[in-house]
Amino acid sequence: MAAFIPSPYSWDVIIYNIVAPVIQCAIGITGLIGNGLIIYVIIKYSTMKTVPNMYVLNLAVSDFLYCLTFPIWAADYILRVWIFGRAMCKIVRSIFNVNTFASIYFLTVMSIERYYAILHTVRNMQNRSLKKAKIIGGCVWTVALVCSLPYIVFAETDYLGGVPVCMFKWPANVQNEDWWRGANAVYLTALAFFIPLCIMVPNYVLIYRRLQNTDVVPPESRRALRSRHRVTRMVIVVVVIFVICWLPLHVGNIIRFVFGFKVNATVWYFLNVIADVNSCVNPFLYALLGQNFRATLKRTLCGSSCCPDSFRQ
Repeated sequence: MAAFIPSPYSWDVIIYNIVAPVIQCAIGITGLIGNGLIIYVIIKYSTMKTVPNMYVLNLAVSDFLYCLTFPIWAADYILRVWIFGRAMCKIVRSIFNVNTFASIYFLTVMSIERYYAILHTVRNMQNRSLKKAKIIGGCVWTVALVCSLPYIVFAETDYLGGVPVCMFKWPANVQNEDWWRGANAVYLTALAFFIPLCIMVPNYVLIYRRLQNTDVVPPESRRALRSRHRVTRMVIVVVVIFVICWLPLHVGNIIRFVFGFKVNATVWYFLNVIADVNSCVNPFLYALLGQNFRATLKRTLCGSSCCPDSFRQ
């Protein structure tokens, strides 16, 4: 979130003092409950411990941690002053940026996993394992953390208009501060959006073409293919929603900090909100599109009476 101090008498006051805290709390609570349930069912039920779900688990953990910071941002909007100190400033900024990188990187890994599951089934069955998925997950977290190091280092508390705020203090003076902001926009858009998308799109194009040619699949293999098809469809929808949520903010970053166009503060806030929504929407997609997720969530929420026997573990 970009630091912004609204004037005492403006529409921005309504947005930042009333609307923003309500939205932040709503997204945060929804995300904590939804992602918490996803984490719970994957850990609890043995039927949910699959390779794709290991990446879903990591994605849910990333979003869950991010949603934990929303009450802090809500308080910041209400008070219009940062009261949580330098350490908390670094923590919440770090969580945001680690989440930004981790989310897209786990989606990229999931696209690669789906590619091998659909197009190279035999090799995939020989090489996939939960242990390898956990190792890959650890590597993704490490890469996300490394990519976030600049934000961890430069997140600081400072005064803006005489008011303490949590912001990024780039290693620059007034003359070249705009250059750093532009470089940051390019860095974030490239590493946390464009490059991963260039990997995912070809994967899903090839997957789509393969799934269209089901006639060449032996009848005895079609059931397994349909199962993989359902998982792949769910992952593709998650990726599409991610792009829809994050594309406006990345475009706004480039327009604002690279090309130097002014962006209205209220518009800028809602670009951030759209991106934030992504942290709470995935559990609903899993429930709608994932048969196993739907069954285990029913098992968790309403007991064994509404769950198939195969999931009572």
